[in-house]
Formats: sequence, C-alpha cells, structure tokens
Amino acid sequence: MILCLPLELAAVDVRIETRRSLPNSSVWELLGTVLRTSLRVPHSDSWESSIEAGARKSAVDIIGPQLGELVGISTLTVSGEDILVARWKPIIDSQFTSIWAWDTPQFNYMILECSLEAFGSPAQAERFIKTLIVWKVPTLELSSITAAVRVGTHANGTILVGSGQVLPPYPYGVEFSLSAIQLDRRAYLVVKAGKGLFSIRHYPEGASYVLERFPPLRNRVQTWSQQEILEEGGKAYTLTGPISRYDNRDAVLIQELVRRGVSEIQMEQLMLPNLDDIDLRSQRMFRVLRTLKQSNGVKQYNSAISNVLKRLENENPPQERLLELLLRELREGVGTGANFSEFAVGCITRGIAMNAALLYLEYNCDSTALFQKLSQTDVPELYHASKESTLNKIKVRLTERTQPK
Repeated sequence: MILCLPLELAAVDVRIETRRSLPNSSVWELLGTVLRTSLRVPHSDSWESSIEAGARKSAVDIIGPQLGELVGISTLTVSGEDILVARWKPIIDSQFTSIWAWDTPQFNYMILECSLEAFGSPAQAERFIKTLIVWKVPTLELSSITAAVRVGTHANGTILVGSGQVLPPYPYGVEFSLSAIQLDRRAYLVVKAGKGLFSIRHYPEGASYVLERFPPLRNRVQTWSQQEILEEGGKAYTLTGPISRYDNRDAVLIQELVRRGVSEIQMEQLMLPNLDDIDLRSQRMFRVLRTLKQSNGVKQYNSAISNVLKRLENENPPQERLLELLLRELREGVGTGANFSEFAVGCITRGIAMNAALLYLEYNCDSTALFQKLSQTDVPELYHASKESTLNKIKVRLTERTQPK
C-alpha cells in the first residue's frame, strides 16, 4: 500500500542525451488506437464519469492544471483489460493542441499533442519536460528523469524515450516513463505512470488493478454462481505486470462471498490460499479479515478463524508474520462473541508473535484464569515491560467488571 501524506517536492532533475536513432516505442499502437477512437459524453453521475474524474485528477498531479473541458470518452477492452479513453480540450494559452488519457487498470497514460519544436534539440526537450512535469504526488519524489532524443531526421517515429526515478523505490505501482512520437509533423508526448500513484486518492474502489471495469466487477459477480466466484479467486496473481502483486480484484470477490455466506471450510481456504509468496498471503488474510469486520462477520466465522490460527501456529516453523497480522486485526472491531485470548496466551507461552499476542490480550482478555496463567508465564526480558503493562490493563478490566453498577 502506498501512503499519501502532504510533502513539498523540489523541481525534477531532467537529463537528456542525443541519439541518431531510437527503436520504435511500444506506445505506437496505443497512439494509433487513441487517435482512431470515437468518443461520447458520459452521464455526469455514471461509473464511467468517476473513472474519467480519476484520470483527470491524476493528470493534474503530473502536468498541472492543463486540462480544460471534456470532449468525450470511450471504453474498450484490450488484452483482457478494460480501458477508458478520454479527451479534453487544453486550457487557454496551453502549449498543447489536445490532451488524452488511456486509463488502464494498471497504468495511466497521458497523451499530449504538441509542436515538434519542443524536441528539436536535447536542450529544448530538457526545458520542455522540466516545465511540463509539476509532480504533485504526496510522499513520493520524482527525483530525476533521464531520456534520449532523436535528432537529424524528420521521419515519423519515436523521437524520445526516457524514464523517471521515483523515491522511495517501491517495487511496483509507481512506474514512470516518457515517450514522444513524431507523426505527420506533430509530436505526441506519452507519459506513463503506475496506478499506485493515484489509486487511493483519485479512483473509486474497483477501478484500480481490477481487469473488469466496464461494467465494474462488483456488478458482474452478482450474476455469478458461488462456485464461479471461488474459482476466480487468486487469478490476478497469475497475470503479468503489477496487477499480480495486488489483491484488489480478489477484494471484490471476497466481499460478494461474505455477503452471500460461505462454509467454515471455504472461509479457511479464503484466508489461507495455496500461495508461497508471504506478501500475497498477508494481503489475502488482511483483506478477508477487514471484510469480515466491516460486515460484522467475525463471530459467524469464529471457528474458521480459530482453525486458521492453529494451522499457522503449527506450521514448521510457525508463521509468525501471519499470526501477528491476524492478532492485530482481531484486536479491535470484531464485536462480541469472538475472543481469542486463550490462543494469545498460548502464543506467549511458546514465545511466538509476542508483541501482537500481548497487545491482543491488553484489549480483550476478560478471564481471571487466563490473567493468572499469563502472570505466571516467563517471557524474555525484552517483553517484561509489555507483559506488566498488559497485566495491569487486564486487572483494571476485571476489577471494573466485578464492581457494582
């Protein structure tokens, strides 16, 4: 998850070198499709208009307030991904003739039509890009852009390719690159940015890292059988690109399954998918627990959660990271009738997931017997203070419970 907090950023360092030739960019086909696409005006309160609004706001984060009135949008499917194409008029006195977005589940492409003179030399291209990129993405810095510009020919083709270094360097979701295409004496600058830069702030749930967007997956799954939904779970992990590292698609499926209700065994399978990647396992577990908490379903699946805790504890070695995640998520907001204090005391006795177990007990333990067992349990010196603090909080809760109201 990419956090978003206010941050003032310095101007981007742009460095451009000269090349006699450049390989044709992969955006050639994309540009051709964009220019051929017929557009329409969306309804102001539609799902499509919310995606267009996300694309507009994302563009402003990168190039500033260059976008004027919306000309229109279109939706299409390319290689299984639902795409939104949008076109805006530029603002008055803009250096652009037209501005488009090619909005995919994984990336935002901004296509800017401008004069070829902007790329006449490395110095001109450097000034143009340095002026263009304003970069208003919170917490992340676009520290530099390096690119190569083609000189010495007027033929149609790629005239610039480059990439940007985003800090801190997340492994996926914050990609940034540039391409410029010469086509019939005009230039088209294509700015490509990872969806993770914008998804939380600018897009509705289900619009980022979910293949099916028009109509949205949440509408489609309502007509699917429960078995179909279960079989679709985890498919995004097998795809190429950053989408394979996100569980956004599974989140929609899980929400629908929890809404309908699944068996205890199916809930265990949802929480413990057959995945080797610990990050993906953590994502899935977190997503299922959050969905259960939001729907007040923890009590309903108390037995399944208990079995998952035991399975993680009994793995060799115990899955401490997942146990920590589970106990921290179960600490608050689960409602009455679901208490895992006995398991938490057992973790402390075994010396696993100590911090999360103590914190869980601090909030939830209401058993005199477990209080006494914890007080008699030896813990490493590192945890002495945490244990005493937890015991004091439990003691206060037990005392308040016995006092007459």
